Formats: sequence, C-alpha cells, structure tokens
Amino acid sequence: MVEYNHGKPVALIEYKERHAKEPVLLHPTYRALTALADGYSPAPLPFIVAFYCAEDWWFRIIPVNVRAQEYFGHVAHTPISEQRFVRGLYLLRKQSLTAADERAIAELNNIVPAVEVAA
Repeated sequence: MVEYNHGKPVALIEYKERHAKEPVLLHPTYRALTALADGYSPAPLPFIVAFYCAEDWWFRIIPVNVRAQEYFGHVAHTPISEQRFVRGLYLLRKQSLTAADERAIAELNNIVPAVEVAA
C-alpha cells in the first residue's frame, strides 16, 4: 500500500494479519519494493511491514529499509496501539497535528497486548 499526502507518496506499507508468517526481506518482491522506496526523490520513503490485530487494532512494525528504521526503529517489533500507529502515519504526512487530528486519533483504540501470543 502507498501512504500518501496530497498525491505524493510518504511511505510504502505491507499490511499482514498478526498470525501471518514473518516476511523474507531478501525475497525479490521485498528487494524490488525496497529499491522503489529507496530510489524515491526527493528523499527515500520508509518501507515497513505492519502486522495488525483486527480484534483490538494494535500493530507490530518491521522496518524494511534504512529510512523506515530511522522513523519507526524506536517501536520496531513491539506491539503498539492503533492510536500510536496512526499518529505516526499522520506525522509522516503532515509533520505536525491539528486539534482535529488529535481528536480523531483519540477516538481510536489505545490497546496494547501485554505479550503477543504466537499462533
């Protein structure tokens, strides 16, 4: 998926249900998408794999490229709430949030599992 703002890409995201297999980042598909993200001008795009839990709407992020590691590295591989994930996406698009943005984000789930249980 392409995350965008005003018709300009800001990130590449592959969404996977939380029980899906971990991606093989050396697979040609991921290498091609990484090359696309890294080659974007004027600056590389973050490319992540975002595992999600549809019951409680929390996410676990795997940064794929360097730009994603810079932006999402502090939460990499750790379950985060829907609020935190969406706030990060908004900030990728806008750099700062309005009061309306904050109100919309506050209505999202703020659930984080104590421990993710493997399938």
